[in-house]
Amino acid sequence: MAVKMEEQANRGDAGVVQRQSVAWKKPIFWVGETILWVLLIGMALIEIAPITWMFSTSLR
Repeated sequence: MAVKMEEQANRGDAGVVQRQSVAWKKPIFWVGETILWVLLIGMALIEIAPITWMFSTSLR
């Protein structure tokens, strides 16, 4: 048993099954990622806009 585990460790797999991800090939992935980026940028603008407005009006 120990020899088999050592052989696997030497090969680099150590019993770990590696799966190829095909999520990037699916069109729904691109739609989901686009929606997430739009939400992220929208949230950033909502957070930064009041601060920008506050500084621009206070310096007049």
